Amino acid sequence: MALLSDGSEDVHLAENPEETCSVKDIPITTSEMDQQMKICFEQIQKIRSKTGVLQRFSILCQIYPKLANGKNQNYEFNYLLQQNPDLSSDCILPQHVQFISKLYEFITYSPDDLTKIVINANNIFSKEDFVIFTWSVLPSLFGYFTFAEHCYLAYQFFTVFTTSTHSKLLSREILTPFFRCPATYLFHESIFRDVIAFFCNDARLSARNFSKYEQEYAQLFFNSFINHMSKLPVSHFNLIRFMRKINWSSKEIRQFLIEDCCIPMISTLLKASPFSYTLPMFEAFVKLIPPDFDQKLDLNIFKVQSVYEIPSGFFGFNHSYIEFIASPNDATMLVKASNVIKLPKLISMIMSPKYTESTLTVPIWFKIFPKRIFQVDSRNLRNVIFPSSELVETKVQNIPIFDRWWRRLESEASDSNTSVLKLLYENPYKNYLKEEDSGMKFEDYIQIHELNSMKARAIRFEQFLALELSLKSVKKYNHQVKDFSNCEIFMISRNIFTDLFNSIKKPKVIVHFNYDNFLSLFSVSYQSAQFAYALKYQNYIETLNKSYRTRASNIEKMWLKMLESVEYNKLPKCLQVTPQTKALIINKAYISASSSLNVISQIPFSMQFFVIIECLKHLEIVSGNDDKNFVELVIHAIRSCISPGIIVSLLFLSGALMNRQDFLAVTPKYELTLWYTLMEGLHNFIGSNSELERSFYQLHDDVNMLFSDL
Repeated sequence: MALLSDGSEDVHLAENPEETCSVKDIPITTSEMDQQMKICFEQIQKIRSKTGVLQRFSILCQIYPKLANGKNQNYEFNYLLQQNPDLSSDCILPQHVQFISKLYEFITYSPDDLTKIVINANNIFSKEDFVIFTWSVLPSLFGYFTFAEHCYLAYQFFTVFTTSTHSKLLSREILTPFFRCPATYLFHESIFRDVIAFFCNDARLSARNFSKYEQEYAQLFFNSFINHMSKLPVSHFNLIRFMRKINWSSKEIRQFLIEDCCIPMISTLLKASPFSYTLPMFEAFVKLIPPDFDQKLDLNIFKVQSVYEIPSGFFGFNHSYIEFIASPNDATMLVKASNVIKLPKLISMIMSPKYTESTLTVPIWFKIFPKRIFQVDSRNLRNVIFPSSELVETKVQNIPIFDRWWRRLESEASDSNTSVLKLLYENPYKNYLKEEDSGMKFEDYIQIHELNSMKARAIRFEQFLALELSLKSVKKYNHQVKDFSNCEIFMISRNIFTDLFNSIKKPKVIVHFNYDNFLSLFSVSYQSAQFAYALKYQNYIETLNKSYRTRASNIEKMWLKMLESVEYNKLPKCLQVTPQTKALIINKAYISASSSLNVISQIPFSMQFFVIIECLKHLEIVSGNDDKNFVELVIHAIRSCISPGIIVSLLFLSGALMNRQDFLAVTPKYELTLWYTLMEGLHNFIGSNSELERSFYQLHDDVNMLFSDL
């Protein structure tokens, strides 16, 4: 039986067609695969660089006031935000970069020596400088924990360090940046969403009897922590398990994870959210640790498995190197603390005072080529379509005459853009089919070569699929890193703007402050610019005279009266879904959105727009992107609000903010579309009550007129 057909039948790489696919099913040619793989590699390089820069920024943001070192902190934040390693190479000599890369290569792969360096740094540096060493120098040795390769190296060091040092406090200080970086954002963001649901959206907070519910909130918070532990990255989870196995008690683990890591991370997310006003209450109830928490934590450490892997950024793409990002100042501090170890001769030879005394904080990229390539991502272990056992190359006998015929056949097939198998059964080659040499027929010889070619193509296709999957994973991870860095940018720029307004007492001065000039100082996100303008109008709203507030109060009363008089708030059809699993997901999203709307009046005016837009995004998803369903959901959610403050919040947002060109200019069209759909639905609903409609639009127009000259 021939190994391959003449091309009229399908060719499989395995006997069982259910186990593998036909090579003919590969949708693109080898040249197309090569072109696509080239594009993939270009994309990964760009995404990898962006992710590394954001990761570094996110870690340094947490200590940026100390980085200012007496300078203007706002300037230092902007300087940190705009740092670009791709531009830094112009101001740093190649020899300096070589020195840094060799220094890092040695120390990164010498955990015992690095342990001595860290302990020495704690002794020789001031408290302020050691913070910089802990949050900048040490993370830079591990690529700021950006990808799986970096975290693997960090894990190796931390296991040595926690075993060697007797100071738990020092260990906690050293470990904190590793657990407060974007790599753990998925874990902390999951807890944060629960906090929003059970705490921030709880209407009972408005009753001002918060202390009655502290224990309930605390229990829910710690339950959430336990429930989401599996979302800690594998490297982080394994490190916690290792620490518990050595000499860390469950109480010490809890103190580190909760006090040093989780609470600060959730606080950052709260500060960047519309619910920042709840922060004092959050910080109060998280101190109420349930008596059985340490026991539950201990059980989870050994029972639960991590389900989250940080993607590979290098070895998963068949790179033999790892990229690092660091500043000359990082290297300078590292050298100063390295006087307790013996550096290799090569590093000592190229060491220069101008390298070891540099205080430049601009970051640079450099590569390290490890001697051993280690597996860091379990998702790259197996083929996607073709079983690897079926792709082993078949050995071909060395028959010179057959080899010459085969190469000629292959060349002609390539020139005529056809297959070797098709030409094989045409003249003149079909006359050679039964030719035999060394016990093998020419037909079988060619078919073995073609089988190997197909296997090579299948291998290439598997590599292409693996590359696509890895790229997709890195893109998804980049979005998580970006989300966390955006939270930090928003939180800090929000503080900057708030401090500005607090320093200016006269409202008129605030309103006429040159925002364009001020905003140009900061590379802020559009949300930061939105907040700045909203804060501008909030400060003016707070000065409105009593008559406006009285009219607003009357509108709230009319709104409540109208809700009592209209028919039952029937559940929209899009919420009446099956099966049960889908219904639970949809209803949970709807409840989350409507709950946030219910507490809108407790949120500062400057943050109300963000809450409403976020709610509208959720409702749009629940509606199935159907305009009619969306409007029904919006009105149902507004009518479900217990607090009448929703109607006045929408009135002032529409009149004071949504008619201002400066705010509209920085607001995406998508958000404006959501807002206009909301107001159209509200207009249709209140149109059934002429008194409410008239009062609403009279006050709306007066507010709009009042703010039109600002």
